[in-house]
Amino acid sequence: MKQKNILCLASSAILLFFLFLFQGCSKSSGGNNSTPPATDYYLTASVNGKSFAANFVSTTDGGPGIAGTTTSNGIQFIVGFGIQIVNTNDSSIFVIVFPANTPLNTPTSLSPTVNTGLVYSAESSPGSPNYNVYGTNPAYGGSGTFTITEYDQTKKVVAGTFSATLGSTTNSTVSITNGKFRCTIIGTTSNFPPNVKF
Repeated sequence: MKQKNILCLASSAILLFFLFLFQGCSKSSGGNNSTPPATDYYLTASVNGKSFAANFVSTTDGGPGIAGTTTSNGIQFIVGFGIQIVNTNDSSIFVIVFPANTPLNTPTSLSPTVNTGLVYSAESSPGSPNYNVYGTNPAYGGSGTFTITEYDQTKKVVAGTFSATLGSTTNSTVSITNGKFRCTIIGTTSNFPPNVKF
């Protein structure tokens, strides 16, 4: 199958989720948040030694670890993500994409060659409208592995672990360690846009 830059895939996934799934969201710590985070769901990692913990909660869908399903080229995918907000406006996001039929408890490569990927995006500086995006595409120096530890379609939950070196188009990298997620599966989105191919 034709491969497509996993950064493009993840960007499309982010847009799909914001367009179709987030009707109302809030930060889960501090401020005037009215939706406490569900302790059963999370997405955490260490980014170059700095802690990331998703804290953005949808008032309609919960979180802070959220996932959905979509289909591209006949393959059903799970797209999981978590958003961290600091100081009410500084944000970063992780998105992990993998086929729904990924075997449980089996380390799997994060690579567009096997239709998987991990992307991390963060503001280039606090409060900036510009974001730096890093992914597991080998063309940009990215690589990694993940393991799905739970996928329950009845309870609508998916969980796993991940670690990676994420690369970017600017030839910079970030190290991701101790990644883990447990996401509530909130629904199905439309297909990925036609220009996103594998």
